[in-house]
Amino acid sequence: MLKKILFGLLAIIAIIAIAGLVIWNLPAENVAKKTVDYTISANELFGEYTSNEKAGNTKYIDKVLIVNGKIEDMMKDETGAQVVLISGSDIGNGVMCTLEESESAKAAQLKRGDEVSIKGRCSGMLMDVVLNKCTIQ
Repeated sequence: MLKKILFGLLAIIAIIAIAGLVIWNLPAENVAKKTVDYTISANELFGEYTSNEKAGNTKYIDKVLIVNGKIEDMMKDETGAQVVLISGSDIGNGVMCTLEESESAKAAQLKRGDEVSIKGRCSGMLMDVVLNKCTIQ
């Protein structure tokens, strides 16, 4: 009886381990190939979030957006990923877009003040509206 219970537990552990490996090795999401849910200016998006963050979250979180606007700043985050800040209604606030690594060459050609369209998945608002897995259009 004890052997059957032990065998059953080992079988369950093996199934969980295999499922974990399969999930871990799934290909990363490619937002560039996803259908766009909304096309909006950085000013409009930031304005919607600042006037009612809950409504903005309901409308935009986990949606694919194309955001248009002027580049206010460019930097690298703590992982070395290129980040572009598109101006919102206030200086220093807007839409923070973390670019895919494959966008490095395009990003190198951009500078502050350029008009840009960036496609990415919205993950809400911290101090800025945040888009991840972004590509330059």
